[in-house]
Amino acid sequence: MFTACHAAVMGRLCRQFRLGTSRLGTLAVLVMGLAQSRTVNLTHLACHLPGRASHASGYRRLRCFFQHVRLDSDRMALLVVSMLNLSCKKCLALDRTNWKVGT
Repeated sequence: MFTACHAAVMGRLCRQFRLGTSRLGTLAVLVMGLAQSRTVNLTHLACHLPGRASHASGYRRLRCFFQHVRLDSDRMALLVVSMLNLSCKKCLALDRTNWKVGT
């Protein structure tokens, strides 16, 4: 199951980003981990890395990925739109409330 999902996500990502296989694989695991754990905390996402490496090693791998890789925001937006099939018109609602506890 993991390899089929991983291959599908990598196939989609490689069309948008010019990254090496290792970094592309890390990005694919990050995307799948974000969907599964619903958090951006790298310590939680490190649990989704494949292999028998320690949790601390996975965490360092993710930190190094973000230290050395800069993703183009325009390409990322195109990828999200294509993956979510947002080609038809949608209604966007923005909440601009500046609510703070006690005020």
